[in-house]
Amino acid sequence: MRRALLLSIAGWCVTTPIRAQDLGDQRAATSMLTFLKIGVGARAVALGEAFVPVADDATTMVWNPSGLAELPGPRIHISHTEWPADVDYENVMYTSPFALLDGAIGIHVASLRTTLDYTSEVEPLPSGRTFSYSDLLVGGAYARQFTDRFSFGVAVKYVREDLGSEVGGSVLNSWSLDLGTIFRLPYRGFRMSMAWTNFGPDFKPPGGFTSVAPDGSTRNVGYASFSPASVFAFGVAMNPIVHGHYNLMTTLQFDHPADTGELIKGGAELWFDDMVALRAGWNPRADAMQVSAGFGLAGTLGGRKLHLDYAYTDGDALGRVDRLSLEVEF
Repeated sequence: MRRALLLSIAGWCVTTPIRAQDLGDQRAATSMLTFLKIGVGARAVALGEAFVPVADDATTMVWNPSGLAELPGPRIHISHTEWPADVDYENVMYTSPFALLDGAIGIHVASLRTTLDYTSEVEPLPSGRTFSYSDLLVGGAYARQFTDRFSFGVAVKYVREDLGSEVGGSVLNSWSLDLGTIFRLPYRGFRMSMAWTNFGPDFKPPGGFTSVAPDGSTRNVGYASFSPASVFAFGVAMNPIVHGHYNLMTTLQFDHPADTGELIKGGAELWFDDMVALRAGWNPRADAMQVSAGFGLAGTLGGRKLHLDYAYTDGDALGRVDRLSLEVEF
């Protein structure tokens, strides 16, 4: 009986992750506005996107808005991502302490855009006529540090998606909400964080299309509604090595996306004299872009501290993805 019980437990441990992955696969392609899941900031991406517990630069308003409360001064962040299929993704953020509200605020503007060749059943080859696909995001965030160990933040985003309106496509307007927390312990910079991003109402593009049955009959079909690409994340980070000339930061994060299986992300960052950083990350359960790497440079110019970061991810069949970020502290 003992042997049978052990075999049953072992079998359950082996099969449970498989069933969880299968259930996650069944949720694939069941959300809209999935561009919101594209990692923002070269530093965060180089760390395997395990940035929810790190939350110490301006991109925290994307990953975990509570981190805004712990930034000491105003910052401007600009990032550029060369996404596959000639898609460009740009982000601009401004964050600042706001004494009037006893906290900090942030403003975020993002744009994703690409141009496609117009084709049809009559014209299956490109003829020089093109149309654009674009996403626009405008958001604001507020965070407050309630104690020296606990912070809470919230962000609201307006999102507009243009699915080729130049050729009769739909235009979608909606909103989403982010919530985040950070809890710190006085041991090697240990912090534990939770964030719920891209939460909001279901999205349904206006209009529809004409469906033609095999017998030649037609009917008008409206587009279905889907939930936004929300993600609940929990993570921990700490600095296991702190030295006068170098220090190491490690981070680990667990994601529960609304439209796929659970993800485990991890990363490490090694700084040399607070001037040069080497980074690496791993997302083993991702379908693509599992490994990331990058570097960062920090310096002072005109009394302002500058951060220049680069990240590389291997998209397998999709090709490489490069990201550049510049952040200025005032």
